[in-house]
Amino acid sequence: MGVRIGIDLGTTFSAVAWVNPLSGKAEIVPNALGEPITPSVVAITEEGKVLHGVLAKELREEGYTDTASFFKVSMGDPNYRLPLHKGEYDATGLSALLLEGLVREAQETLGQHIDGAVITCPAYFRDRERVATKEAGKKAGINVLSLLPEPTAAAFAYGLNQNDQEQTILIYDLGGGTFDVTVARISKDEITVLGTDGNHSLGGKNWDEAISRWIADKFEEEFGMNMLDSQEQISILTGVAENAKKRLTSAPVADISVFYAGRKGKYQLSLQEFNDITSYMLGETATIIERLFGGIRTQTGTLSWQDISGVIFVGGSTKMRMVSDYIVKMTGREPLRGVNVDEAVALGAAIRANQTADGLPQMSLTGTAKHEQGPWMIGSKKITDVASHALGMISVSEDGERYINDILIEKNAIVPCHRTLRRQLRVSRARANELDVYILQGSDSHPLHCDITGKYSFPDIRYVEGGQALIDITYKYDEDGIIEVSATQVDTGCKLHVIKCTEIGDMSWAGRSPKENVDTIPIQGEIFVVTDLSGSMMGRPLSEAKKAIRKFVGEIDLSCFKIGVMGVADRVKVYAQPSENGVAVMRSVDKMDIGGDCGGGNGAHPFDKLQSAFSRDAEVKVAIVLADGEWENKQAAIRAAQRCHQKDIKIIGLGFGTADRAFMEAISSEKDLATITNLGSLTTSFSNIAQVIGTRNAVNIGGGR
Repeated sequence: MGVRIGIDLGTTFSAVAWVNPLSGKAEIVPNALGEPITPSVVAITEEGKVLHGVLAKELREEGYTDTASFFKVSMGDPNYRLPLHKGEYDATGLSALLLEGLVREAQETLGQHIDGAVITCPAYFRDRERVATKEAGKKAGINVLSLLPEPTAAAFAYGLNQNDQEQTILIYDLGGGTFDVTVARISKDEITVLGTDGNHSLGGKNWDEAISRWIADKFEEEFGMNMLDSQEQISILTGVAENAKKRLTSAPVADISVFYAGRKGKYQLSLQEFNDITSYMLGETATIIERLFGGIRTQTGTLSWQDISGVIFVGGSTKMRMVSDYIVKMTGREPLRGVNVDEAVALGAAIRANQTADGLPQMSLTGTAKHEQGPWMIGSKKITDVASHALGMISVSEDGERYINDILIEKNAIVPCHRTLRRQLRVSRARANELDVYILQGSDSHPLHCDITGKYSFPDIRYVEGGQALIDITYKYDEDGIIEVSATQVDTGCKLHVIKCTEIGDMSWAGRSPKENVDTIPIQGEIFVVTDLSGSMMGRPLSEAKKAIRKFVGEIDLSCFKIGVMGVADRVKVYAQPSENGVAVMRSVDKMDIGGDCGGGNGAHPFDKLQSAFSRDAEVKVAIVLADGEWENKQAAIRAAQRCHQKDIKIIGLGFGTADRAFMEAISSEKDLATITNLGSLTTSFSNIAQVIGTRNAVNIGGGR
């Protein structure tokens, strides 16, 4: 039987830990050189051999270019590609090389097979970064038990001190390339994360770069040459800057020597000058902490420094004196001690690797579970974690004027969690029906100010009567903080197949008005123009009506809609079945007359006939009813019109002359389009209806609408 380990996959240094079965305590597993931490650097020699750790870092500092470091900050970035030896690697592939080396050394040191590992990641990692981290572990041949946020792992490690007093702890995690801050309540048996925030591109590397720029500026002032023009020199300078930063943790000045193009520069960087050129980065961490406090509610309002019992430091960059000075200034006391900032994350991950979901140990001194005797593993606690990012989808605002981030899961919601949102989708008999959903991580209302995490497509949505399908879309954060999306067609009860699209494409449309973004997919719609042919329409009224109808036919897109013509007086007559032949439709309009096949009275209404007149396959069914009055049995007409509404036949009443407004609205399903006009405005009214019909039945591109 093998062991389970915790891996701190860091930006600059990584570490491995396990739970010693003899002591029940998490311990660091030294690497092949006997050191507790390993540089997160990989290299491929000219012979094709993969190196990691100290050997790879030494090659980098010597200027060897087939090395890779700081790749964690590009985890999940599809545009990151690094040529290395004879291949090209993304951050996932480079992390896999590092993980493979870490696990191999750990197995050699322990003399045991490793069954599985919990791998840590920054709490503020988004979905694509978490997925890439998990994939890196799988590529390295590791059974990845779960991902664990680094500050949460540190909270586990703090439990090694066996302090049973309930405390509200702030975990300040400043690593080589990322910054996380988490507030957690730690009791004897449980760790409850209250909130988390951070910046996944702020870390010790940024402080190193500031020193590198300072050195390069000094060198250029002295010799007139820019050291940053040489990639090889940048690699060397990075190591020099890092060493200077480390010296300033205990000394007031750091002496620096650099060589470039046959020239030697000697400079002295004081602690005060170092603080001056990097203070804005410390200020960024302070801003993030205040933002986190503002998002955590307490009984008296929002969280403040007065509510914090103590601060735990995590990450090698917290060794900088400016960081501890800032914490002392804010809290009035020193950070909590007893947790090694370089080792805490790996130790906490090892504890988590040997727990059940309820925080109980999965191992005992004999290798069998002893739940009935209570936890013996030191630091073992139940954990309740939260989502580091709000989760939403692109939707259309209520006024239809803009795209918005429609948040389903709020930031700092307890994970795992899920939420379902219902959407309506127009569906067709004639073509495949598909729904695209764009996933956003972030709390900003503007979609393009959030991270567009992915596009999910749901094909093969079935047609339902009425042409409007109901879709339940479910968002989920699993226990690793990774997004899962699913959907069910409510009308059929069927779970929909989901495709996660590899390419999201150009998203600039999300910054425009939805009214500009209509997809012109042809729809199979039918429109009946129904004209009152009673005696009151004789002469100019009928002439103006025919003119308006002809213009309407000319304005409708006949690739989308077929048009039919119907008359009503004492009887109902269909002059033309729905057709895409505009010329034929206009000829049928010319044939309408008073006192012919329909008679000249007003004893009939068209609504019973309309229920059977439309084609079965018509996706959209519209009847525009033009009348200058009301029919004899108007209550029967209204009841029949309402039966049409129930069958999803859209009725638009268009009246003029002595037409009764209340009657026209009663027969209309589209009451906002029902209107009373005059003969002179009849053509304009028909044109407005033509425009609205085309817009309402277009398909918006985006956001699951």
